[in-house]
Amino acid sequence: MNDHIPDVTKMIGDTPRTDAEAFLPHDSKHRVCDADFTRQLERELNAANERIKNLESALSTVENIDKVNAYQGLESANERINWLDEELERTKQDRNAIAKNTREPLLLKLDHAAERIKRLESENDALRADLLLWENGGPLP
Repeated sequence: MNDHIPDVTKMIGDTPRTDAEAFLPHDSKHRVCDADFTRQLERELNAANERIKNLESALSTVENIDKVNAYQGLESANERINWLDEELERTKQDRNAIAKNTREPLLLKLDHAAERIKRLESENDALRADLLLWENGGPLP
C-alpha cells in the first residue's frame, strides 16, 4: 500500500504502516501482519514511550530548576528591598540629625536675637523718654 493519497478528499488511516504490511493469508477474509513487523512496531513504541518519559523527567527537572531560580531571585529581591528599607531609615535618621544640629544653633541665635531686640526696644523706650523730657525742658543726665 502507498502512503500517498491520490484523492485529497480521502484520509490516511491512523495505522498506515500496518495497513501497508497487512496481507490476506490463505483463505482468510481478515488481513494480518507478520510477527516480525509487529515486534518492530512494539520496540519502536517502547523506545518512543521511554523517550517521552525521559523528556518529561527532563522537563520536570528544568521546571524545578526554574522554580529554584525564581525562588532565589525572589529571595534576592527581598534582600534588596530590606537593604533599601534599612538605607532609607538610616537616611531619615541622618537627615533628622543634620536638621537637629542645624536647627539648635539657629534656635539659639534666634533666642539671642530676640533678647537683643528686647534690649534695644527697652533702650529705645528709655531714649524716647529722655528725648521727651528734654523737649519739655526736663533734666538730662
